[in-house]
Amino acid sequence: GTASLRVLFQTLYASLGALADVSLLLLLIMFVYAVAGMELYGSLGQPGTTPPASELPSITRHANFYTLANTMLLLFRMLTGENWQEIMYDCIK
Repeated sequence: GTASLRVLFQTLYASLGALADVSLLLLLIMFVYAVAGMELYGSLGQPGTTPPASELPSITRHANFYTLANTMLLLFRMLTGENWQEIMYDCIK
């Protein structure tokens, strides 16, 4: 009853430090890949570049490598498995 619930919450509280460490490590890795993605694919889909934006269906105004914020969101989207293969195909065109 109450004792087992208390033990469960104590265990959860004790593991918060490790959870924060793992979360910060994941954020750091995402940041490194975001900077690399901006450097490699930052001009992808921009006006006057090859291939034109009309040939890149997954690179939109919401999903692109133009800014750090958009790149981090795009990486999170790819990490969760949402349409990552189309983004990959557009990046290798």
